[in-house]
Amino acid sequence: MKHSILLAGACLAATLAGATAAQAKDDSLTFDGVTLYGIIDVNVAYQTHGEKVSSTYPVGLDYLIIGTKNAGGGRFSFSENGRSATKIGLKGTEPLGHDWSAVFKIETEFDPLSGQLVDGLKSMVAANGVPLAQQTTAYGDTNKAGQALNANVFAGVSHPRYGTLTFGRQASMFWEDLIRYDPAHGSYAFSLLGYAGALAGGGSTEDRYINSALKYAVHYGPAHAGVMYGFGDGTAEGRSIELDAGADIGRFSIDALYKHTQNAVNASPLTTNATGTLSTAQAAAMTAFNLSLGNTLAASITDNRAVLVNGMVDLGRVKLLAGYEHIAYRNPSSPLSKVALVDGLGWATTIGGYDILTNSASLPSQKVVQAGWIGGRVAVTKAWEIDAAGYIEAQNAYATSPALAGCSSAALSGQCSGHFYGASVLSEYRFNPHVEVYGGAMWSKVSGGMANGYLHTATVDPTLGVQLAF
Repeated sequence: MKHSILLAGACLAATLAGATAAQAKDDSLTFDGVTLYGIIDVNVAYQTHGEKVSSTYPVGLDYLIIGTKNAGGGRFSFSENGRSATKIGLKGTEPLGHDWSAVFKIETEFDPLSGQLVDGLKSMVAANGVPLAQQTTAYGDTNKAGQALNANVFAGVSHPRYGTLTFGRQASMFWEDLIRYDPAHGSYAFSLLGYAGALAGGGSTEDRYINSALKYAVHYGPAHAGVMYGFGDGTAEGRSIELDAGADIGRFSIDALYKHTQNAVNASPLTTNATGTLSTAQAAAMTAFNLSLGNTLAASITDNRAVLVNGMVDLGRVKLLAGYEHIAYRNPSSPLSKVALVDGLGWATTIGGYDILTNSASLPSQKVVQAGWIGGRVAVTKAWEIDAAGYIEAQNAYATSPALAGCSSAALSGQCSGHFYGASVLSEYRFNPHVEVYGGAMWSKVSGGMANGYLHTATVDPTLGVQLAF
């Protein structure tokens, strides 16, 4: 009897231990194939040159100097989204038979400090009419402009052999690729690739996510390929196509991508000068089109062609990563505006229903931006990882006037050649799959034409935060 009781107890303990292990292995919030998930990311940061945190700008804080001509002195801030964007979403898979499944995902990003939906264009509108030196809050162009569902919103079908076909608002393949191959995981606070959305959008931040997009991805052995076509959504967003091909062979991974975008939108506040006054052309267009200062932005319209190549070597606890992107900007072959121009400016609407004064002749010649990066990730333990990365970005001198030909001076023009330099270190400790603390610092600097109009040209931004995931 005694032995029987001990045996029964041992069996019960083993059963409970197995159940506990199973629960620990999969504790996602999943019911009948539908999973609720989310991330909340908050931090404290210090900027040697910076501004106040914005409750609508998706980044929250200008962690890199490249987005902040109006940067002031040293500033300590409670901020957000240093490691990852704060968001909530639903995703699911429904078996259809014969290995086919229906798939979907809907998600939205919000500000964890205010609870507001992120709206980068609103953050820029707030700078209209404000002199540059008096603009004390972060702002910037974005693909998230107050939409109820502002990130991925798509549905489709999937098969393990024939691939996955989805349609809706979807992250660009450039952005998905950069997250994988960026040494700093595409983070806002520690990475040029995460912070500068134009690189993830193949030339335009508003194209980091594409509305009305059809995407197909397939794996065959170690190789994979994909294509994504954006039909345009009836606003300013033009058509686009992306192609991806890559392979994972042993310890090596590589991907090559190409993207062509028509009528890409690069928005900015109407006024970024010292006085905060509209230009003569902007003032005339605002009156002619009967637009309000509280809902209108400036926008250069371009056709973009981008090439991206990434590689990774997985050495076990150490991963080495590198990449290169080349973007060529041209004036659009088919100008966006369908109305009569006023002093060279047209009118259109862009994401979030914002009006934009369109300039389809902003480039005197082809503008070329090149970016490169290299770095590594080191798994010190199963829970602790350290990442380090270096970034460089360069633009050509695309001015054509004799006085500016081949120029490289910040004092002359933003059309002169210039550079961005950045370096970061990031330490992450995961207590469990749901709680991670992180800390690190990003140094960034602009020079030449890329520094034109900047109040300060370099900053160091140490950041310490926590990320909760479910």
